[in-house]
Amino acid sequence: MNLPCITANQCHSPIRLRCACETFLPKAMLNNSDEQMNALHPKKLLLTKWTAVKPIAKNKHFLVSKVIEPELPEVAIEWVELEAVYSKSQIRLAWRDLRDTAQWKQGWV
Repeated sequence: MNLPCITANQCHSPIRLRCACETFLPKAMLNNSDEQMNALHPKKLLLTKWTAVKPIAKNKHFLVSKVIEPELPEVAIEWVELEAVYSKSQIRLAWRDLRDTAQWKQGWV
């Protein structure tokens, strides 16, 4: 049975939806907000790519070169080190600052 394509706002199915184009989509994919899709975890930031919205010292593209572990293992990770792709200069940044879309975009844009 083919059901018409519906949007996340109209979804009431508990598990999966089937649209007229025979595509199966998990409900989780339909109901993800931007915040959930862009969730960051400090331990998974190593080697991720970032673009500065406003260039920093003429550098726009950066790579997370190091996740700085605290001395005590029970303390949360606070800092990462970014390396500029062009000049190889490094900056230390609080990893939570990467969530600010006014300053950073994920990937090389």
